[in-house]
Amino acid sequence: MPCSILSLDVQDIMGSHTVNVEENLYKNRLSKTGQILGKETLLAKKKSEEEDDDMSNYENVKKQVLSGEGCNIYGDVFVKKVPGNFHISSHAYGHFVSRLAQEGHYSWDVTHKINHFYVGETSDISSINKSFKGGILSPLDGMERFDYDKKVYEYYLRVKINFIMHRLYLLHL
Repeated sequence: MPCSILSLDVQDIMGSHTVNVEENLYKNRLSKTGQILGKETLLAKKKSEEEDDDMSNYENVKKQVLSGEGCNIYGDVFVKKVPGNFHISSHAYGHFVSRLAQEGHYSWDVTHKINHFYVGETSDISSINKSFKGGILSPLDGMERFDYDKKVYEYYLRVKINFIMHRLYLLHL
């Protein structure tokens, strides 16, 4: 899926659902073969509800879909310390996806690879690795799925703060 119709959405148990989080996220447009074409800029700015119906970029989006573009999303997302989820979707760009599908130009392909996923600060992860020399801190790293059956993929992680571990970590600073 091209970057122009992908968004990262965050939802929590408190009822907060933020569509198209952008603050610390970046998108690299990828060719069909995986080469970086450049940073996504086409729809990077947040839009008001009135602008959501704007289809002025439709032809560019259609070109990206027809050429088989993909997207590499990276960056940081801050979430509340309550149960919730984040998902990569096209919710923010549903008007484009609907029109593409109606015209027969689009079918879902959610083939993906998770290069690296972690919870916490990178300096904390490095410190933990040095101190404890083992364990799995990033269980989704290298996960790759090919979309042969038009599936939706879900990954579940339980993130638990262990105060004893936290105190041990602080002692190693």
